[in-house]
Amino acid sequence: MELEEKKAARFTFLAGLYKATEGHTLVSLNSWELGDHLNFDRQQTDLIVRFLCEESLLKYFGAGGTVVITHEGVKEVEAAMATPDEETTYFPPVNIINNYGSMTNSSIQQAGAGSTQNATVSVDSNDVQTFLALLRTHLGDLGVNQEEKEDLVHNIDTVEAQLKRSSPSESIIGECMRAVRAVMEKAVAAGLAAKAPELFALLPGILGM
Repeated sequence: MELEEKKAARFTFLAGLYKATEGHTLVSLNSWELGDHLNFDRQQTDLIVRFLCEESLLKYFGAGGTVVITHEGVKEVEAAMATPDEETTYFPPVNIINNYGSMTNSSIQQAGAGSTQNATVSVDSNDVQTFLALLRTHLGDLGVNQEEKEDLVHNIDTVEAQLKRSSPSESIIGECMRAVRAVMEKAVAAGLAAKAPELFALLPGILGM
């Protein structure tokens, strides 16, 4: 792959992360899912993520390839979009990147939020808030380690903050609830549901489990 194509792919990935998280530096996304959505193979995704991490444009958040965009990453994407005919520190002009065919507005806008693997919240927000309050209370009953617990708290805080907004972001809520669902599935598989029956009783309505 030519150097300019590599740079174009890196920008496509970073811009996809930016748009899927709406530029929020505390909202995480699974890098493998984003790479799959953008039609990158695993090796290409790995190389892109490693490069962007080394340049402090994104960073890992928890396990399983989960990443967040950094403040520097946000600035770089916004600078590129604001001046599409000019190159930035790391990327060629956006208008040139588009010519490589690896970047389309629709695919980037839908990254993460449009994936069939992501959970979505289509229930009453009060039910979600009740579920999250119970989840926070029973964090110690889920058999998670400290890192996973911190990730859960982060996702709970993010969803609660979104639900207080006049126009909550479905993409942010969906990504956070997908992460919550993954932990809950592990807890169910480990036979821990009996430790918090009132919490697990809400799963079918909230997470479709």
